[in-house]
Amino acid sequence: MMRKTLGVLAALFMCGGNFQALFSWPDKPPPRWAATEVELEGRPAENPYFFRTAAFIVGGQSLYVLEADDAEVKVYSGSGAFERAFGKKGRGPGEFDMPSDMDVLADRLHVADSGNRRVQVLDKNGRYLSGFSVPFFLWRILALDEDRIVVAHLPSGFEGGEKMLHCFNRRGELLWEALDSFHSGDSVYDALRNFIFLKKGEKGSFFVIPRSGEPAILKMNRDGRIVREIKVGAHYPSKKVTLPMGRKNKELLAFCWNCDWHNGKFYLLIPEYTASKDVGPGNQMAVVDETGQLEAFVDFPLRLSRVAVAGEVVYGLDSEGLLRMFHVHVKE
Repeated sequence: MMRKTLGVLAALFMCGGNFQALFSWPDKPPPRWAATEVELEGRPAENPYFFRTAAFIVGGQSLYVLEADDAEVKVYSGSGAFERAFGKKGRGPGEFDMPSDMDVLADRLHVADSGNRRVQVLDKNGRYLSGFSVPFFLWRILALDEDRIVVAHLPSGFEGGEKMLHCFNRRGELLWEALDSFHSGDSVYDALRNFIFLKKGEKGSFFVIPRSGEPAILKMNRDGRIVREIKVGAHYPSKKVTLPMGRKNKELLAFCWNCDWHNGKFYLLIPEYTASKDVGPGNQMAVVDETGQLEAFVDFPLRLSRVAVAGEVVYGLDSEGLLRMFHVHVKE
């Protein structure tokens, strides 16, 4: 018995005293926080309603909402009061055709004007400043700085693996391409696997957050290189879905319905099962640090399809497209 014990201790010593190398105990589940709804300032009889939102982001002290069908940007104060709107359908400066995303950098808006196959740069009142054309339909956009504009497109699925990310300078010159798309030959399944979110980090870094697949987030630098793969903690409740694909079903792991990044934390809106055994928006959000450690789960009083975070305030769109505002606090 003594010899066996000494053998175990020797093995631990060889592992540098790291007990986790031989034994593994499950970590404690993260605490649960609550989200209490706050009334919007100057709220009309009904909350603002959005039909087809392309972007929902906080920039400075304002909330920006880009509506794809109306081709219009609506701006709200930090307390939820409507301030202004600009943009319309068209092909001219400051006009959009099927805009798909938007980002805020300092006092400028960068809009993915997908139908017109171009990037537009506007001031915060909608005045056109500059822009450039791209050879594909844009999908996501991030302005890392005024001379590093990252855009993503949805791969066609017919040409095998494609580069999903493209970085341009302010003159529209291509600087780099990165991130191979997932390709299995099934265009529907591949489109679901290639659905990603882009979020800005610090010092020119950014994150690629998948909507489905393994619970891992890629951190990339301004030159398009992967810096780190962030694996999210084991307590994260991804949802497994079976997809009917012809004669053979395929399984998909639904990871994140929508998300945001703020002050070094990821805020991941967790998908929920629907009555038809599919997945849809949920009423829980996970707070995750940059190492992948789960810090907390936030419980909302209703299901949300989009979230934007500003400190302890979370803006959301509910399942009907109504604007909501919440204050997050530790449960008593």
